[in-house]
Amino acid sequence: MTSKVIHIDGVKLDNIDCVVFDKDGTLIDIHHYWGSMIKLRAKLIINSLYSAWNEDIYCEVVSSMGLGSDEKLKPEGPVGIKPREYIENTVYNVLLKYEPSVTLDFVKDCFKQVDQQSEESISELIRALPNSVSLLKDLKSCGYKIALATTDISERAVIAMNQIGVHEIFDVILGGNNVTNKKPNPEMINRICDHFGYTADRILMVGDSIVDQQMAENANAKFLGVKTGLIDECFIDKSEYLVKDLNSVKLL
Repeated sequence: MTSKVIHIDGVKLDNIDCVVFDKDGTLIDIHHYWGSMIKLRAKLIINSLYSAWNEDIYCEVVSSMGLGSDEKLKPEGPVGIKPREYIENTVYNVLLKYEPSVTLDFVKDCFKQVDQQSEESISELIRALPNSVSLLKDLKSCGYKIALATTDISERAVIAMNQIGVHEIFDVILGGNNVTNKKPNPEMINRICDHFGYTADRILMVGDSIVDQQMAENANAKFLGVKTGLIDECFIDKSEYLVKDLNSVKLL
């Protein structure tokens, strides 16, 4: 068995027992996945509310969920950063300006319908990021515990990991629906520590956004930032370790 040493652009980490990954922007292409989901949600909402297409409201709903005109997610989210409930309320408040009778339950139902629709075309939504699959396999073969900590709901996280063929690699998968306190609260990492009986200093959190970095910091875990998702200047400045993508992470 290969010795348990992680190399990050020449830096050696030999005191890690568990690697915790964010999902979107870290293992899979966040812009393609969530950009597609945002547009599906907005399209269903507009088609359900109006007999004729309303491009202006559609664009406002899309923007409110965090998709920019460049087809990239905004670093501040809310999609990819905030929990689902926050995003549902954001869309609801946009629609209230135009349709006072609209309800939050209507928005929640549209989101659920899109969840079901997207499961049928999941292969078109999920794109693994460079080296993500091979790195997970290498970490597992070297004896590391592997966990997933995502703001997405756990059922969708399992579907996504199945799609790229790595679901069985994970020892723990936690979604936003599995915890009381979402990122950047350290609850996810704390629960992973409790599950394995590790202290947080034996955990390496890998993520693409400031809430991932803050969660690791709040838990006293180590953090590796990847520039493949929702990066901003604060994220770059505060990442303990920072790489362009997972190709820079090796097990030698």
